[in-house]
Amino acid sequence: MMRAGFGKWELTPPMGIELAGYGYYLKRCALSVRDPLYARAVLLEDEQGKSLVISCDLLGLSKKVCAEVFRHAEKYGVAEENVIIVSIHTHTGPGYTRTRRLAGSKGNLGNLEILRDFMTPDQEYIPAANISDNNPETMVGDEMLQFLVERIPQAVIEAWQNRAPGSFT
Repeated sequence: MMRAGFGKWELTPPMGIELAGYGYYLKRCALSVRDPLYARAVLLEDEQGKSLVISCDLLGLSKKVCAEVFRHAEKYGVAEENVIIVSIHTHTGPGYTRTRRLAGSKGNLGNLEILRDFMTPDQEYIPAANISDNNPETMVGDEMLQFLVERIPQAVIEAWQNRAPGSFT
């Protein structure tokens, strides 16, 4: 028999956080919330195993965040290879890493930590520092990372707790 569960957990960070996308040089900071940001999880299980799909209202996801989510999913018996985690690629959500201008280049790279895997030795990766001039108390770098790895798994927990018999028709 198949069972399915859905979970949803808010990811909206505190006001003042630097917004991702279009380059940090724009110093765009969250001043209000039009629509909250969420992590949404669907957990499916049957006699053959468990699968998990997670969607996050973020620009992107770093390897560190994904690794923590995979680790958490394993606590519920969901193997890493059965987890799909995606981001909707919003340019008005939080950023938690940044890159600086490439050496000898007039362009900027995007702000995803995963870009580091594709960078050549002449490119410099710089983790987020306190990049918000509007609110020096806002979360940055490791604080934002911790915020995400604490909240995204909550959607998984909720999906686990909400499991009920189901079927595909």
